[in-house]
Amino acid sequence: MLIDSLRPQFDIIIIDTPPVGLVTDGILIMQNVDVPIYVLKANYSKKIFTKNINRLIQTNNFSNLAVILNAVKRTRAGYGYGGYGYGGYGYGYGGYYEDEKEGRWAKIWKRLFKKADKEI
Repeated sequence: MLIDSLRPQFDIIIIDTPPVGLVTDGILIMQNVDVPIYVLKANYSKKIFTKNINRLIQTNNFSNLAVILNAVKRTRAGYGYGGYGYGGYGYGYGGYYEDEKEGRWAKIWKRLFKKADKEI
């Protein structure tokens, strides 16, 4: 498989797929990656798409599906989740009350967004 041949050469491989539900490509690729990511656009994506998340997890046995809500309007009030939050922007990992060591993907996400945090 292409992904397996690329793993030794790259630390992170990101594959952008068509929206889940339009064609089967997205689901097939999500089943063969380390961290499938489901992206929703605020005030644009239909609410039914959020209900599909649980169905996706159950039907495809995703144990680590990540969900990103993008295009959230920035407000003056700040909030955070997972210990990180700046204005209307934030990202998080893990769940509430976890005492485990920081995982591999948490480190990768922090490294990817480190520069963006400094610019805000």
